Amino acid sequence: MRTEAGRDVEVRFTVHREHAIDGRYTARLVSLPRGVTAAPVELEPDADTATFALKIAADAAPGRHGNWQFEAAIPTAGGT
Repeated sequence: MRTEAGRDVEVRFTVHREHAIDGRYTARLVSLPRGVTAAPVELEPDADTATFALKIAADAAPGRHGNWQFEAAIPTAGGT
């Protein structure tokens, strides 16, 4: 994905589940480059995609960045 400093974009991820999920859950992006943020999103149990609004600061770190991570907090009977 190519972006510009100071210009916000949306990024969409495909969600693959190995097991059924009971109830809504929260997903977030971690390990984003300096100057890039994304608010967590709430997903339905059967969601096939997750869309994040990336806020890219004017002074965001330039260059290629990899290793973004998608993290989900899935509720269970004993908590999250």
